[in-house]
Amino acid sequence: MGYLTPILFRNDYIHELVSDPEQLAKIVHDASVSSVSKSYGFVAKKKNEDRRWWQFWKSKTTTSGILANPVKALKSKHADSNRVILVNGNSWIDLSEYIHSTKWRVSEEYIEEAVKIAQRHVSELKKVLKARQEKGN
Repeated sequence: MGYLTPILFRNDYIHELVSDPEQLAKIVHDASVSSVSKSYGFVAKKKNEDRRWWQFWKSKTTTSGILANPVKALKSKHADSNRVILVNGNSWIDLSEYIHSTKWRVSEEYIEEAVKIAQRHVSELKKVLKARQEKGN
C-alpha cells in the first residue's frame, strides 16, 4: 500500500479554489508529498494589482501574514498506520499523532476536549451497532 494524505477544504473560499484548477492541483500535490502538516492560504492583494489570486498563495506552517486558510493538510502517513482524525467546528486534529509525541502543538485542554468528543461519538456508535446486531442487520 501507499501513503494517504487527509486534506480539508473550507467552503468559504471554494470559489477561489475552483477558479484555477491547475493551481489547486499544485496545492494537492504539495500536500501529498509533504512529511509535515501544512496550511495553504493567500495574502491580500495590493490595491490596483492585476495578478490572479493564486499568485498570492503560499504554503505555511505558521499563521503569520495569512488572511485565509482554505486548505489544510495533515502529514502523509503510510496506509497501514491507523489514524483517528476528529473534525470539530472549524478545526481538525489527528489524535493519533499525540500518542507517542512529546511535542504537542496544541494545549492539553484542546486534546482533552477532542478526546471527550471522540468518546461521545464512539459511545453513540456502539449503541447503534448493538441495536443493529440485535435486530439482525
